[in-house]
Amino acid sequence: MDVIPPEALLEDFPAPMQAIAQRLRDVVTQAIPEALERVRPGWRLIGDDLLTYIRSLRERLDFIARHAELWPLDESSGSECALFLPRTDPLPEDPSAGLDRHISNQGLTARVLGTIAPDRRSGGYGLSRHRDNARLDFTRIANEPDVHFAHARGFVAKTSATDPLRLRDLLRLALTKT
Repeated sequence: MDVIPPEALLEDFPAPMQAIAQRLRDVVTQAIPEALERVRPGWRLIGDDLLTYIRSLRERLDFIARHAELWPLDESSGSECALFLPRTDPLPEDPSAGLDRHISNQGLTARVLGTIAPDRRSGGYGLSRHRDNARLDFTRIANEPDVHFAHARGFVAKTSATDPLRLRDLLRLALTKT
């Protein structure tokens, strides 16, 4: 296996990170003078998947913040609501990814009962309970003509409806009293 000098691994990193690495190398050399430094190809990739995930999550949360809307479910109090993510062009690979994190980051967990996001496999939408809130029971809309799937346990439904007014109606029909 090829051995790469540590300097070659570090040269692409910002100067502050190089300085930290050099200080760590100095500490190790002082503590264990006979220690050998070895860098292997591929070590640069260690942790890269985590950084990529963090970057893409940040981009996804920014996207949701720009596009998501809160829809009140109870017009009188306005406290209970659903988070609606409209269809965009281009459509994200997984439209509902990050919705829970966005809701949590915005301090809306107690208010949001469900989410409505574009269905990536059709031109319609997926309706889901947020954190399995039983106040929404999508079996209640299973017989609606534009609802093509409602899970028997009521936690998710798929609809071909795209009109926001119709989507709101479906949510209200799925809303239980307690």
